[in-house]
Amino acid sequence: MALIMWRVLGKGTYGTVFLVASTDLDAPPIAVKSCLLHRSSSLRGLPRIVQWFGSTTSIKNGVQYYDLLLKYAAGGTLADVIQKGKGLQEEDVRCYTRMILRGLCSMHSFGMVDCDLKTSNTHITQRR
Repeated sequence: MALIMWRVLGKGTYGTVFLVASTDLDAPPIAVKSCLLHRSSSLRGLPRIVQWFGSTTSIKNGVQYYDLLLKYAAGGTLADVIQKGKGLQEEDVRCYTRMILRGLCSMHSFGMVDCDLKTSNTHITQRR
């Protein structure tokens, strides 16, 4: 099974996220977060964040990268949801807040802290 990069979904401090398809037509698209190998210690799959399928390394232009294979969050970001819907209903705010807090608790249990928590970094796997 080979992976085919479709497009860049986003770029941030710790790497670039690509939308990737498999040559296996039954496999859903995935997101691959890729960063320089020596900066990869902060990237790992965590429960309650985004489902992850593992990791691998790759070499691009002679440089080694760490690639984290993640579930593609087809719902976009929380910022997209707020902007497209002209805000959120109170019930949605409660639901998203609960999900974010569960994710943060999971991170904290592994001794990690999110220093860049914002709606544009909060990805939605499916819309409510």
